[in-house]
Amino acid sequence: PVLPPGSYDVEYTLSGFSTLKRESIPIAVGSTVALDIVLKISALEEGITVTADTPVVSTATAQVSTSYNKEWVQNAPVRRFSYFDLINSAPGVSQTSNVGSSTAATSLGSSTNENSYQIDGTEISSTPWPNTAAVDGVEVLQLGASAEYGNVQGAVFNIVTRQGGNQVHGDGNIYFQNDALTGRNTSPSFDNNRPYHREQWKDATAQISGPFIRDKFWYFLSFEYQRDWDSQPGVDPAFPSKCDSRRMFWKFNYSINDSNRLLAGYHDDFYWIPQAASAFTAPSTISLNHGHNPTPNLVYTGVLSSRTLIEARFSGFWLQSSTDPNEEGQSRGGIRVTDDATGFVTGAISQWTENRSWRYGLQGKLSQYADDFLGGSHDLKIGLQYGTNGGENLNGPNDTERIAANGRRTGTTQLPYYQGTNALTWGTYADDTFRLGDRTTINMGLRYDYSKGYYPSFPMLGPLGEMAGVMSPANDDVYHFNVVSPRVGVNYKLTNQTVVKGHYGRYYSAIERDFSAIVPSTTAEYTFDVDASGNRSNFTSQTPANLRVNPDRKNPYSDQYIAQVEQGLAKNLGLQVNYVYKRGEDFAGWQDIAGQYVQVPYLDNVGIDASGDTFMLYRLASAPNDRIFLLTTPGGLYSRYNGTTFMLTKRMSNNWQGVISMVLSKAEGRIASSARTGPSSNQTSASGTF
Repeated sequence: PVLPPGSYDVEYTLSGFSTLKRESIPIAVGSTVALDIVLKISALEEGITVTADTPVVSTATAQVSTSYNKEWVQNAPVRRFSYFDLINSAPGVSQTSNVGSSTAATSLGSSTNENSYQIDGTEISSTPWPNTAAVDGVEVLQLGASAEYGNVQGAVFNIVTRQGGNQVHGDGNIYFQNDALTGRNTSPSFDNNRPYHREQWKDATAQISGPFIRDKFWYFLSFEYQRDWDSQPGVDPAFPSKCDSRRMFWKFNYSINDSNRLLAGYHDDFYWIPQAASAFTAPSTISLNHGHNPTPNLVYTGVLSSRTLIEARFSGFWLQSSTDPNEEGQSRGGIRVTDDATGFVTGAISQWTENRSWRYGLQGKLSQYADDFLGGSHDLKIGLQYGTNGGENLNGPNDTERIAANGRRTGTTQLPYYQGTNALTWGTYADDTFRLGDRTTINMGLRYDYSKGYYPSFPMLGPLGEMAGVMSPANDDVYHFNVVSPRVGVNYKLTNQTVVKGHYGRYYSAIERDFSAIVPSTTAEYTFDVDASGNRSNFTSQTPANLRVNPDRKNPYSDQYIAQVEQGLAKNLGLQVNYVYKRGEDFAGWQDIAGQYVQVPYLDNVGIDASGDTFMLYRLASAPNDRIFLLTTPGGLYSRYNGTTFMLTKRMSNNWQGVISMVLSKAEGRIASSARTGPSSNQTSASGTF
């Protein structure tokens, strides 16, 4: 259990047969390796040694996944801001932005909020950022996940961290870059003679590992210092974005005895991450998010017998962060002004915040191997999972004003408020890998999940942000889901070098905490007009009373269909071709259930590239304050994905390895790129983000 990735030697001995030893067996992250063994009858003591003779095709599962070993992690020519730069290198994974500290990625048609992020096989979300020098291997499971994985429609990203051994070992890395080592990829006419400017890039890590007690208790420690200061094209280099991180990680492995082991890990990231600036944003408008996120991880594994294993896990993170102006001396409060005609943004930051968020959970798993039952062998796993996550924020929105292209000025104002939402999940599953002879493997799984969204009570604030002495009402069940997810796969070995596979599975998304706007402690947001003298008039409001959540909304899901062929071309060289069809349904959205609208013609004859055509638009005819928006499953929000992946893999041998891939795909409906939360292209399938 919890076998680290690497190369292993296996020796087979049986009385009356010659001993067979297989050396340098490569074990990748999350993989299952099947070895066909034939022992020769022999009355003499003799041995046969075979080195690295393992198949490049797998009959264990129909999953579509990519694994990278330690050598690739250490030498891959990719950016090393965080471990996201490693996992986003897998075929079919598209990072949505390379600006600043963005970590968002889509995978084969899924949105960024539909992925699962794990460290050493334990779900931790995408909040902790262990440094790349602490990573020993990477697995990206994109399709065909077993029933062990719940609340995920996208990819499962898992990194395995390094661990100590009986020898004391230390290493370090230093990366350095300045503006003289940075090329220019924009013209003076584009960047107004202000090209991309690299103020400084410093990234240093130090690692040490070894034994506390030889053959019993081992440690691995890592520390990273990172400084990334830069200015995007068009931005005054005197005001660079100053991103700093201090990351620490430790991992202890303790062998209680031959049958029981403990793994204890801890990560914390003290960070300062500014909003990415552009040529159109004044330095005073750029915000800085700073804080830290302690993340413990505890894993127990036990061998009850040669055929029975148990595993228990606890993990979580507790994030504490603040949002302040990036510019030193700038006040938290002020007015933020956007000019639509020029695109310039001046004044203050959007809002200041004090944030507390968390996620933690427990998992238990029992694995049973049966050698000869119902005509074949079985690898049965049953498990129980519990998780909870939430957040509590103190938000201080700044007033905004917007100057439209036609000169009209409008604005918004909102008083400070507390807000937060929580969610909990329970899940249980059974999963079986059923092997019929040496050619056919059937993967069968079924899981059940219960999820609930709710919010607690919060202090109500007065006009000046002071405590009003009143608590808002709580709601312990805004909505909940009960869902069942079947999954089945078939793998058939045509020849020793050719395997065909098929898979079907239903995958539900994790419960979205997308209902924070209805929390009663949220203050009303007012919109208004601004005249030439700066006077405000024509106020309208949106309050939590105007927002509702349908308690019967449905849990979004996708059905995945996979057909796959794996072909061994030569020793250590394999080709994988797979076709996938994904069908997503029941996405959520906000509906105006009280507003009255009428159709009116609109002539498109103003501005650049005006078409001159007339379009029929809907105009609000009733009072804006009377609108009621319902968060529900409105119908018509769907996704369809068709894709084919070709991947040629050269396994590590003769001191080199490589992966060449090509993905041809088409996505339609409510696809990842149709939903955004901001200009950084962070894409999500959460409601209200079109």
